[in-house]
Amino acid sequence: MHSFAGMGWIPDGCFQITGFFIRELINRDVGSKSDPVCVLYMREKGTNEFIEVGRTEQLNDDLNPVWQKKFTLEYRFEERQVSMSFFLYSMFLTRKFIVIMLA
Repeated sequence: MHSFAGMGWIPDGCFQITGFFIRELINRDVGSKSDPVCVLYMREKGTNEFIEVGRTEQLNDDLNPVWQKKFTLEYRFEERQVSMSFFLYSMFLTRKFIVIMLA
């Protein structure tokens, strides 16, 4: 499995994460292909709790998803930044299954 997320700087102390894709995703659905969605979580400052800050669009029946969603995040050079984690879920009916986690 191969993945990529590009980063690009934009004005006002922010940066953008773009170009999310996964290749050769393992199928987790029954009767069809996975319906993947990628969710970005960031650790809340001073805690071990992660909060959802954004998610890509869900792509139906796709084992090689390419998402169009862009995440724009604030960055302060003078401060230590919080941790980010990307979770890839396969949506099936009302349940979600973790397929991969990138931290």
